[in-house]
Amino acid sequence: MNEKESYADISPTAAEEDKSGGSGEIADSGPDSEAKAHADNIFAGFRCEDMDGTMHSSDEFAGAKVTLINIWSTFCGPCVEEMPDLDKLSKDYSDKGLQVFGVCADLWRRGKKSEDKADEARTILEGCQVTYPVLFPDEQLQQKLDDNIFTYPTTYLIDENGEVLTVIQGSKSLEKFEELINSFGIIS
Repeated sequence: MNEKESYADISPTAAEEDKSGGSGEIADSGPDSEAKAHADNIFAGFRCEDMDGTMHSSDEFAGAKVTLINIWSTFCGPCVEEMPDLDKLSKDYSDKGLQVFGVCADLWRRGKKSEDKADEARTILEGCQVTYPVLFPDEQLQQKLDDNIFTYPTTYLIDENGEVLTVIQGSKSLEKFEELINSFGIIS
């Protein structure tokens, strides 16, 4: 059994241990939760380019039943390890209403975008053969990430109305992501 398979079952309120040593908690997604308030602030009204220069915005949430946004960094091994699973998830469920975005969270330092980090991110994405859009945050989104993300990877599930369904801290396997998505009755 590999490390990904050894995790506890995922449910919207379960907590589990992630490979990177963090808590792996799935944050409460109830209407009064602090995690939901933070998540709404992070992604409400965002507009930025992906690694290919295509512009994306929060308006795209309305185009899918659920949007999975995976926040990762170039220094995070577990982030890179789960990318093939996220890519498969994107391919297998896009016709059922799922869209997947990645967000590379470590491109900015001291208020400046690092082209070296952007090149490193592109190399990682090409090596993993990622086909889903990976956003390179603008300065505004980067500040929101810096203020609210403390574990890599962190993944958000957002519905078509832009409401956060849940926040997942730590890496997961394809099977665990599928279980989570199905637990919301979104994709069957």
